[in-house]
Amino acid sequence: MADIRYRRIKWLTYLRLIVTTLTLVSGALVLQISAVTFYIFISLICFLTIIYLLMLRVARLLNFLAYLQILIDVGLITFMVHYSGGIESSLVMFYILPIVYSGTILSSRASTVTTVTASLLYSMIVALEFFRIIPRLSTGGDIDIYNNGLLVVYLLYIRVTIFGLVSFLHSYLLKGLKERSAEVISLRRLNECILKNMGSGLIATNKNDAIIYMNQAAEMILGCEIKDVWESNINSLFGEGAVDISPQFAHKEIRFNRENGKVIPIGYNVSELKDEDGNARGKIFVFRDLTVIKDMEERIRRQERFSAVGEMATGLAHEIRNPLASISGSVEMLRNDLDRDKEHLKLMDIILKETDRLNGIVSGFLDFARSRPVKLGVYNLNEILNECIMLIKNDKQFNQKVNIIYSYKDDELTSYVDAEEIKQVFLNILINACDAMPDGGNLTVTTYLERLPRQGEFVGVSFSDTGCGIRNEDLKRIFEPFRTTKYKGIGIGLAIANRIVQNHNGSIDVESEFGKGSRFVVRLPRGKK
Repeated sequence: MADIRYRRIKWLTYLRLIVTTLTLVSGALVLQISAVTFYIFISLICFLTIIYLLMLRVARLLNFLAYLQILIDVGLITFMVHYSGGIESSLVMFYILPIVYSGTILSSRASTVTTVTASLLYSMIVALEFFRIIPRLSTGGDIDIYNNGLLVVYLLYIRVTIFGLVSFLHSYLLKGLKERSAEVISLRRLNECILKNMGSGLIATNKNDAIIYMNQAAEMILGCEIKDVWESNINSLFGEGAVDISPQFAHKEIRFNRENGKVIPIGYNVSELKDEDGNARGKIFVFRDLTVIKDMEERIRRQERFSAVGEMATGLAHEIRNPLASISGSVEMLRNDLDRDKEHLKLMDIILKETDRLNGIVSGFLDFARSRPVKLGVYNLNEILNECIMLIKNDKQFNQKVNIIYSYKDDELTSYVDAEEIKQVFLNILINACDAMPDGGNLTVTTYLERLPRQGEFVGVSFSDTGCGIRNEDLKRIFEPFRTTKYKGIGIGLAIANRIVQNHNGSIDVESEFGKGSRFVVRLPRGKK
């Protein structure tokens, strides 16, 4: 605001210098003002203008300097009116200029004060001249107006009334203009706020398809700022021929390569940008990151596959388990009835062991394929973790060389989950971490609250071990079923954990360095009691 007022006052100063100079020049030509007087006035005005401009740099003096300048202007006009004939002077209309200045730069109140001041000074000059207190400077007309008192009063009344009308009309128009301007500013800010908070990205181009606008969502989705792509062709941003920029409302999809190398799916449509007269000004490119939608679609397809596999698995497991039970029972009977030849016993033990392993595979496959009814509720994840850690430590197979360290950033980290399923997730990750440290090590468990952009609050659970780590080629397929790098197990635990977390609208991320350890991070949407 101060900057705007400073610029206005500065331009007023320049305008004052120009108007005053032109007035003096015209007065010198018409009224035959002496050269000395003329140069004195010009020099004085220039000097005052320089001093005034220097003082304008002090922001706290802006209002004072504005009033001072307007007062000086009124005084100079009053002097010029007296010098050019008083009541007969044609320069009296110059009083309108400071009246308009004050209303424009300061306020309607300032305009009223200026009007009253100008009216009083003008009336005083006329009165002093009428009563011959100061000398009259006639313009040389045929009639001496001062000889007619009623005419003097009439002219004085008319001119003072004009001053008041100008002030009133200017204040009225300025008020309407300010209200209109405030509405325009409010609408502009509203539009900016809407564009800024849109979930969809928006890019506007000119007639040449050069980018002239990009909202905040577009910058976040594309991973770049407007200054980086300003006035560049939209094809240079998405790739030549990658997008169809012909105006249409049909939804289309492309894959966009970010600068960080990540490829994201984008759905977009293009419409024409027109002005108020309906003339084409450019195009509007509206798009959205479809990563979440694509993940959801893939999740739905996976669930459908799981449902079909689950139905098949139930029947298949029944058909497999019955023969396995028969084989196992028969071998046990033979083992007890036959001569206890070491070789025979060894072969039978292998059969029994492999039968149990095959039965475990079938059971794991069933756990992975079939779904059970979920019982959702708001649970404290710290409490679930404590229970899981206690179960692990009290297990007879627990490696006592493993040191479990846990740190909870918040006591009330709750989430809307199925407690039993989430317990299974934590147990699977804890068991895998302990198995990765056969010679011992540290397992650090941390919980914290995390805010993800446009996704909300999530409870993060971190499991960091100092074990053997995972090779890069195995890391990419770590959550696939029946994929394991361990000497025991069937590789179903992490696949089940991943499926459970996804069903809870969460995620599992893994970081690992072979030979140094791994870090699993489970994120679940926060739920409040």
